Amino acid sequence: MIPLYQKCKISKYNGKDSWGKVTYSNPVEYPCRFDEQTDVVTDANGKEFIPTVTIYLEGLIDVELADLVQIENELGEVIKRNPARVKVLRDFSGVPLFTVIYLK
Repeated sequence: MIPLYQKCKISKYNGKDSWGKVTYSNPVEYPCRFDEQTDVVTDANGKEFIPTVTIYLEGLIDVELADLVQIENELGEVIKRNPARVKVLRDFSGVPLFTVIYLK
């Protein structure tokens, strides 16, 4: 399918601490393929936006809009953001092939 030679880290949202600061779990690293691009995409609220990064993860990955996603490109630039949209690409029988994450 798609070669997954890059890595991304996903930290699950844990809620807020007693000071109201958002907390996340320890990051889990996944093999992925990410593309930095400028296509127009619709977010979970129906608003159009232009993602800076689209990430492809093999299979069905547990990721939500409140989670924190981190990638590092070949230039060493680290991008750390919450997903703007998450979708699952399935084959004709309904088996999940890829989880796609869009970052603003």
